[in-house]
Amino acid sequence: MLLLTFLIGFTIICNAQTTEIKIEAKGVFKEIDVTHHNEAIEILKGENQKSKKKMIDIILNNSNDYNPPVIYALSKELYNQDKKDEAMYWFYVAQLRARYDANLCMDNSAKQGVSILNNEYGSEINEYAFKDLDKLEKTVTSVTAFVRSNEENYDHRWLNLHGMWAIMAGLEEQSETKELSQPKDKWVEIKKKTIDDYYNGFIEYVKSQKKSENEAGGPPVKQQLIGFWKMIELPNKELNKVNPWPLPYQWFGFYENGKIYSIMEEKDSNYSSNDLDKIFRDLPKEKAQNFNLTDQFLTINNLENKNHQELWGVNIFAADIEGLAKKGDLIMTLDDGKGEVKYYRLLRKIN
Repeated sequence: MLLLTFLIGFTIICNAQTTEIKIEAKGVFKEIDVTHHNEAIEILKGENQKSKKKMIDIILNNSNDYNPPVIYALSKELYNQDKKDEAMYWFYVAQLRARYDANLCMDNSAKQGVSILNNEYGSEINEYAFKDLDKLEKTVTSVTAFVRSNEENYDHRWLNLHGMWAIMAGLEEQSETKELSQPKDKWVEIKKKTIDDYYNGFIEYVKSQKKSENEAGGPPVKQQLIGFWKMIELPNKELNKVNPWPLPYQWFGFYENGKIYSIMEEKDSNYSSNDLDKIFRDLPKEKAQNFNLTDQFLTINNLENKNHQELWGVNIFAADIEGLAKKGDLIMTLDDGKGEVKYYRLLRKIN
């Protein structure tokens, strides 16, 4: 008896109590056996390093035998092992094959499963990948070539276990008999179109990102923020409607753990990054603030005053702009809570 516990969770909330219902697969859904795929994922997410290493080797040597959820989990584990280029490659293999499986799937409600997997596994890998667009472009080219030339040996219908058809079949007395996938004689055409659309869309996006970077710049990724910065005087001080931090010389440190420190002084100093790191590490812990970067918005929370939060727009200059900024400078704009900028801060990185 196969229970739909891997991809289907059914939750009933009543009077603040939560009950999980396990649904028995019926009809055609009983044919979809994801048992060994689930076991592989459990090992990859587990703590047994010996079993994990063995499973990674098995998957890499038999990658066509494992469905996309397994390959997604593989990419995450490779990333955790600091094999980030390999992780990037296999993440996009999983993404492309999941998209192909979604295009084969007849139950539209099941296709949300691909988005769920991308959200679960994609955040760190995408952030890493988009720091080097040339490498990303080569990786996607290799990924599409691999998927194009390799046949999938797993059951494409794993995705159907995400959908309402599977849930309803499990709840009803009659077994489901409808076709779950597109007719098999269309699979070659669907696969080709899926790969072509994926490649063309991806490359077009990468090219647009390169063009945008070359022309003006854009939102930073977290790794670009990490490090030490000095505030640079604005060419036009009248831009700032208010000045909450009037001292003229200011330095900031963004750390990998999501903490930001700052010092502000009346006199200028030629601090190095090592100098600032020592200064910030010697500060009391309560002087740190938490930061979170989402797209082009940076949120800063004050640990001493939990009711205080700052919302900044952030952009990195991709080229020198005469009289304003140098390539790599960071412009921060503080929102007044009504969608208007009330304060500008221009920072230059200390290398």
